Amino acid sequence: GMTPEAQNLLPDLICVNLRNLRISILSSLRPQDGAGMTSLRPARWAGITCLFVLFVVVPAFADSFPPRAAKKYLKQTVREARYRNLPPENVAGQIHQESGWDSAAKSPYAEGLSQFTPDTVSFVKTVWPREFGEGDALSPGWAVRAMCRYDRWLLDRVNQSYVEALRAYNGGLGWIQKECSGGLVCAPSLETCRRFRSAASCAENLDYPRRILEVWAPRYKEFLNPFNAGAGQDARAPRGDS
Repeated sequence: GMTPEAQNLLPDLICVNLRNLRISILSSLRPQDGAGMTSLRPARWAGITCLFVLFVVVPAFADSFPPRAAKKYLKQTVREARYRNLPPENVAGQIHQESGWDSAAKSPYAEGLSQFTPDTVSFVKTVWPREFGEGDALSPGWAVRAMCRYDRWLLDRVNQSYVEALRAYNGGLGWIQKECSGGLVCAPSLETCRRFRSAASCAENLDYPRRILEVWAPRYKEFLNPFNAGAGQDARAPRGDS
C-alpha cells in the first residue's frame, strides 16, 4: 500500500493534475486562425463537456462535507460527546478518519463506525456491562456511544492529552505507557516511538491524531457551530468518570 507520506501528498497531486488538465483543455478551445465557435470540431465539443465536468461536477462532489452518511449520526455524536465531556468536533473527526461514517465498514481487524477490534469490543462489554453489554461494533448507536466512552477512559489515563489518547486508540494504550515510562519524556515523537515499534507503525500512529485534530476536527467544528449554538443541554449530566 501507499506510505502515509504518499497518502498525504495525493490530494495535492490530484489538484495539480486537474489544474494542468483544465489549462490544456482551455488552450485547445482557443479558435485557431481567427475561426469562431462555428469552426469547433467534435473533439473540441468533447473538450467543453470535459471542462464542464472539471469545473462544475468535480468541485460539487469534492466540496461535499460532511459526507452524506455522517448526517444520520451527527446529532447522536454531538450528544454522546458532550455527555463524556469530549469536543464533538474531535469525535466526529475521529469517526471520519476511522470509517468515513460507513457503519458497515470492515477491515481485516476491525469493523463499524468506530472500527473497534474484537478485543476492544470485548473490553468495553466487560468493563461497562450495563451500558454496553447488548450491541456490537456494527450497531451505529452502540459504536458511537462506545467510542465516546472508550475515548474518555483513555483520556483519564494519559493526563487528558487528546493526542496521546488518540494514539492509544489507534495503537493500544500499552505502547503509550511504555513510551512514558523509564524516565522517557511523554511526548509524541518518532524517536521515542521507535524505541518500541517499527518505523512504519510509528509513522501511522503519530499521523493519526494529526489527521483528526488538524484536518478533520476544524472542518467539523465549523460545520457543527450552528448546531451547537441552537442545541439544548443534554438531559444526562456530563461526566468524566473512569
